[in-house]
Amino acid sequence: MLQEFYVKNLKETLENNDEIYQIMNHRMTYFSKNTSNNSQNQTNKRKYMDILNIPDLCYLVKETQTKKILNILSKNKKITKTGLYHYVYGLNTSNVALISAYISKYIQKKHNQTNYHIIQSVFCIFDFFFEKDLRILIKFPGGVKKIFYIDDSEATEVQAEGLRTAFLSSVLRMWSFNQNNVPNNALFLEEVNNIQTFDYLCECIEWLIINQAETKLFNIQKINYFLKYFIKYLLSTRRYTSAISFFNKLLYFDLNFAQFEIKPLKLLNLYNDTMTYLAKLCTTQILKM
Repeated sequence: MLQEFYVKNLKETLENNDEIYQIMNHRMTYFSKNTSNNSQNQTNKRKYMDILNIPDLCYLVKETQTKKILNILSKNKKITKTGLYHYVYGLNTSNVALISAYISKYIQKKHNQTNYHIIQSVFCIFDFFFEKDLRILIKFPGGVKKIFYIDDSEATEVQAEGLRTAFLSSVLRMWSFNQNNVPNNALFLEEVNNIQTFDYLCECIEWLIINQAETKLFNIQKINYFLKYFIKYLLSTRRYTSAISFFNKLLYFDLNFAQFEIKPLKLLNLYNDTMTYLAKLCTTQILKM
């Protein structure tokens, strides 16, 4: 369930008729510029941070109708379309229904005027693993119309259940964002921190690791980069029990962990030692009471 959020002070960026959808083209231009041959000397960390600086984008198109003074027939109404967009950090993008619910709630909060209406939305998630922009087209009314990856202006449709890597990309963006590079028109949510999302996050990471071990479909350096942030997140949120459960589960699979920088047994020892330390600390504090 989508948690409450506030949009009163959020400033949207506008695009007029001639520039509509330009920001989405700019997303790909930005990526191409920062990962081109001119940037091959970059370290992987710098390159990955450049990619992660492309935040999730919520793009709306509003339609305004104005009557012409000399003719009041409806066919002579002037229709103006305006693009509005803002960036989103921390939204649970694990399925299309949650994204659609966010957009509907956002429109209800921010765009309740009667002189125009929102006719469609495009939600963009830059996929860190595939290096493509995932876009979800939603019509009002009509609902979700299309889910597709776009790369060099070529669109490839995908199924709604194929959003795992896009979801993990959104999560990684939330974990690693630099406050100095955050756009002014950005909204921050806490969806990635609830228990239900965390359970699904672990499922997706498990799928990523197993899939990589079996097929080597992804860039292993990117997976290791993601896993480092995952471990930092587990430590910072003190999810020690969850960490032990997760890495214990990985040990049940007959996988070759040589390619991964994480080693489940070493991590289990780390978290077990942490749990033991915390238990002793709590016991000591209780005895002092």
